[in-house]
Amino acid sequence: MKMKYFFGRLAGRMLLSVCIATALVVMTSCDDDDDEGAPSQNIVTLASGNSDLSTLVAALTKYPDLVSTLSGTSTYTVFAPTNTAFQNILTAIGQTSIDDIPEDVLKTILQYHVVGSEVKSSQLTNGAVETVLGEDITVSVSSGVKLNDGVNVTQADVDASNGVVHVVDAVLVPPSIVPIVGTIVAPAYFNKNFTTLIAAVKAASPTVLQTLLNTSKKTLFAPTNTASKRQG
Repeated sequence: MKMKYFFGRLAGRMLLSVCIATALVVMTSCDDDDDEGAPSQNIVTLASGNSDLSTLVAALTKYPDLVSTLSGTSTYTVFAPTNTAFQNILTAIGQTSIDDIPEDVLKTILQYHVVGSEVKSSQLTNGAVETVLGEDITVSVSSGVKLNDGVNVTQADVDASNGVVHVVDAVLVPPSIVPIVGTIVAPAYFNKNFTTLIAAVKAASPTVLQTLLNTSKKTLFAPTNTASKRQG
């Protein structure tokens, strides 16, 4: 009887050990699956690996602070324009390269594509979302995801380790800059060779800029930065 009792207890202990070991294996396997499923690339690295976003990456690398921010641990949402989107906006503003655009203007445009939290496409609703620039993007989800009444999200929810990227088919222009696009001021405003002229216009009476932005036809003789220095 004692031997039977002994072997019974031994079998029970062995069964318990097997159950514990099995549970540990299952828990470890689940943890491994979670680790494997988590994105390992941050937003900047993710964009750098997409050849269709090379212009966006080239623009970002002009600003180490933006690269550092979007490579960090805080979460962000980036609406990422394709190379074609950048080419289209360059044509619209009369420039041939992002290198032609004044650095402060280009940085303003880039910041308008970033939201200071992770927002998946399923979380977007009709209304507005605030960017890190402080200006809103208008969102419509009635027929796909559209931004500012015409920009389409063509690839949503590309997960990064610190947020999410939504690829878009056009460059988003901040509301504060929209009135300049297509006017007589645009070729100078979006070209770094005319920053002195633009600064002078901004410093003058508000009516000067408003006069230049209205729809009546005008001729503008625009001195370059070099010419302005000579006159000074």
